[in-house]
Amino acid sequence: MKCDNTMWLSKLILDASDNNWCTNISCTTCGCFPFKEELAKILKSKAVRFSFSHMQPELIEEENQILLDGLRQLGDGNSLGDTKKHSRTIMLLVYICWHNYSDKNSRMKMQESLKDTLSGDILDKMILHYISSTVSRIEYDHWLSPNQVAFRRKKKKEEKQRKHLILMERQRIRSELWHNRYKISSDLYNDILKKKDEKI
Repeated sequence: MKCDNTMWLSKLILDASDNNWCTNISCTTCGCFPFKEELAKILKSKAVRFSFSHMQPELIEEENQILLDGLRQLGDGNSLGDTKKHSRTIMLLVYICWHNYSDKNSRMKMQESLKDTLSGDILDKMILHYISSTVSRIEYDHWLSPNQVAFRRKKKKEEKQRKHLILMERQRIRSELWHNRYKISSDLYNDILKKKDEKI
């Protein structure tokens, strides 16, 4: 397979599905090695370097531009048939391309280049997911910070003291009610005895 026609990336994606190649970005078992090896062959890359320890291939600028052009030429993905079936593979290709554009301007140009395409939609979702994950991680790190831990312990202690005071107040009320009940009963008993004495 060569990348000298507009359908080369569609063919690679379909081959990945037919051969059941792993295209999981975070795979630590095979590192998507067979798929990335085939991509390197198609690009005729001499600069592509990847291994099990370095999961993402490093492309020179010209090779990365070829990959970006291929992603853009996928358009809405009609050539693939069921786009959902191949979304993970496209996601991996988008990530490889994004990974090799290390500066902000290049990545912005990549976003603009893929606008209104299937690859662009996937890239936008990946960026939103990354932002959401980053915010969650920052919030969690803040939650674990020494100041926040101390604050939560203080609030917990205050709440415990508050509940203890409420419990003590309830016990005082119950004790007072019981005492008053006993006092009323005693006074009533004394009145009855007094009346009997008067009759005698």
